[in-house]
Amino acid sequence: MSTKITAWRAAVVLFASLCFSLSLSRPLSGQTPLQHRLRIPFSSYGPGLFPLWVAKERGLFAKQQLDVELLYIATSPTIIQTMLSGEVQLSSSGQEAAMAANLAGGDIVIIATGVIRPSFFLYTIPEITKVEQLKGRRLGISRPGSSTDFAMRFLLQKYGLDPKRDVTLIPTGGIPKAPAAMQARVIDGALLSPPVTSRAQRLGYRQLLDPLSIGFPFYSAAVTARKSWLDSNPNLARRFMKAYVEAISVIHRDKIFTMKVIGKYSGEQEREALEESYDYVVKALPRVPEPALDAIRTGLKILAEKNPEAAEAEPSRFIHTRFVRELKESGYIDSLYR
Repeated sequence: MSTKITAWRAAVVLFASLCFSLSLSRPLSGQTPLQHRLRIPFSSYGPGLFPLWVAKERGLFAKQQLDVELLYIATSPTIIQTMLSGEVQLSSSGQEAAMAANLAGGDIVIIATGVIRPSFFLYTIPEITKVEQLKGRRLGISRPGSSTDFAMRFLLQKYGLDPKRDVTLIPTGGIPKAPAAMQARVIDGALLSPPVTSRAQRLGYRQLLDPLSIGFPFYSAAVTARKSWLDSNPNLARRFMKAYVEAISVIHRDKIFTMKVIGKYSGEQEREALEESYDYVVKALPRVPEPALDAIRTGLKILAEKNPEAAEAEPSRFIHTRFVRELKESGYIDSLYR
């Protein structure tokens, strides 16, 4: 009899232990479920990155059960290679690098925009007063194949200059390093983005052209992904996009918070510089960040100089608008502004 009682008690203890263990493995009522981790690299500190920074600092990724780590990687081509290797799933990179990878057989597509025109201002040494005087000069780009390289070539062609024969393009290692390169007379001008533009102004350099003068549709910081990853993980992609478009709404509605975030990531603390950055981004950042074909056609025109296949490519192959369109058509984006 005692043996049966002992066995019964042992069974009860075992059952209770199992129940306790299972309770520890489940979140408590009201507790946030386990988050999915995403590593998202970016290659610059310009206005096109502001939505990612704001989404992180406002807790909007966490709101969508995403644990996002933002990583700085110096160039867009390097970011794209990291994506193709499977190390990261999403990125913010220049459209030219994403499109070049697509042309080369990679399944990289643009799924959302940042700012919809180049966030670049052309600054030069004071003695240069018009674009024609750039002939024979040394102009700074971040690196070969970067967004500044792409945009500088397009800009020079627009004003009748040949980027191969009429100027010398000098890599500076990044937009923040360009003003120092001008001080050292290594270069005579460069494309800069806010808030670095304010530093150039303080150093006495001349703003020769602004983004409206440069004037062509271009995504210097587009959200890119592998098509195969999007097809396999639509729910994750949708949650990311909900956080991203909500961050855009925060930028448009909360100037003080956005300026604090810009200052944190850029290291810029001058209020005038932060104001300039904010004023630019609210004009150039659409509430609905849906990629458009006109920007892709601009990219193909430049890429065709080195890759003839670009001239024949169908623009629609480079974009994937599903997730932005879903949020637009469902009324989700409009609801963020009510």
